[in-house]
Amino acid sequence: MLITGRKFKNIGILLLFSTFCCFSSSCFSNEVQQLKIKMCIDHYPPLQVILPDHIVTGENVELTKKFVERMGLQLTFTENTPFKRCLHLLKHGLVDIMAGLTDSDERRQQFHMLLFDESMLKTFFIHKGSNAIDSFADLAGLSIATLRGAKHFKEFDYANDNYFAKVEVNTLESAFRMLARKRIDAVISTDYYGDYLLEHNKELSDKIIKAKFAYTDKTHTYIAISKKSPFAKKIIQFEHVAKEMFDSGKFKQLIFEFRKSHPQYYID
Repeated sequence: MLITGRKFKNIGILLLFSTFCCFSSSCFSNEVQQLKIKMCIDHYPPLQVILPDHIVTGENVELTKKFVERMGLQLTFTENTPFKRCLHLLKHGLVDIMAGLTDSDERRQQFHMLLFDESMLKTFFIHKGSNAIDSFADLAGLSIATLRGAKHFKEFDYANDNYFAKVEVNTLESAFRMLARKRIDAVISTDYYGDYLLEHNKELSDKIIKAKFAYTDKTHTYIAISKKSPFAKKIIQFEHVAKEMFDSGKFKQLIFEFRKSHPQYYID
C-alpha cells in the first residue's frame, strides 16, 4: 500500500508522541519511586505497632510520617524485623530511616541523628517474690535481658561485665517469657512496652511486676537516617525540619495525640 507524504508525516508524529509518553511515564515512575523513604520497624507497642494486613502505626511511626511528609516524602516500611537486624540494614543503607534510637558515638559515625524526644523512661521488670530492685546497686550479680543492639543509659550500657550479666534477646516479648520462667532475673524495657505486655498477657502479669528503680533522667531519643542512604545528601534540610518540629513542640504534640487516640496501648 502506498503511503502518502501527509500520512507518513502523521504516523511520524504519532510515533514521536508515543515515544515521548513512554519516556515521560518512565521518568515519572522513577520520580515517584525516589519520593519513597523506607523505615525499618519491629513490633514494639506503643512506639511501633504492626496490625493485620501490615497496617503500621505507633508513636514513632506517626511522628516519622509527619516528619518526612514535610520533606515531600512518602514513608514505607519493612516487614516486622528484629531491632538488631534493622540497625544492620540502616548501617549499610539498605533502609533509609529508623526512629526511637538513643545516642552513642558509634551510631553517630553511621547515622545522622535527629532529636525528637527527651523523656523516655527506662524501667526494670522482675519476677514476683524476687529481691527488690530499688537502686542501680541492686542490679549487681543479676542476669538482665536487653534487646539485642539496644542502648539504654550510660551507667547500664557501660557497666563492667562482671557487675551483672546482660542477656541479649531478639524480642522483648521473649525476654518477658524467660523472666516468667525464672530463666533470668530482670528485663530492662521502656515503661510503656513493659506495661503493655503485662496488661495484655495474663500469664505474664501473674508472675511479673515493675521494679521500683527506673532511670528517670532525660533519655534523648532520635530519628536516625543512614549516612549511606541516598536521602543523606539532603541532611541539612532534614536537620532543619527536625529542629523546627522539636523546638516548636510538634513532635511532642504528635506523641500526645497518638496516646490520646490509642488508650489501649497505655495504662493509667
